[in-house]
Amino acid sequence: MLQEVLFEDVMLHICRITDRATVSGRETLTVTRLTKAGRKVAGLDALLDDVHTKTAFARDWRNRHIGHQDLELALNTATPLKPATRQGVRDAIAAIAAALNCVERHYGGSPVAFELVMPAPGDAEALLGVLTAGVDALAERYWRP
Repeated sequence: MLQEVLFEDVMLHICRITDRATVSGRETLTVTRLTKAGRKVAGLDALLDDVHTKTAFARDWRNRHIGHQDLELALNTATPLKPATRQGVRDAIAAIAAALNCVERHYGGSPVAFELVMPAPGDAEALLGVLTAGVDALAERYWRP
């Protein structure tokens, strides 16, 4: 259940960062707003088209299942939801990072490292060890004389 909730949360965030520049008459802070930032950034339009393509599955899930309960989907009379996979999420995030890095290279000269920069923590036991060490450090800092 936790994996499902976290996966859907990631899809909501993908949608949030890739929505249109104006939604329901309100201005939004999204990557699509980058084209309205002033100077034309070479290659950005193509990268944003790729973002739109690679995030379509998340928008479908948000619009018909997560954010709203589509009646036809609930009655099994609608077109099924677009497949949502971990690889699809990775591809969507990579497309978003490529668009952001296009702008960063244009204005800042170098890209940002959006990838994970730390090794995976291991299994659940290793995670519990890290959490226990953190609790112990807090206790040492705040609750012990």
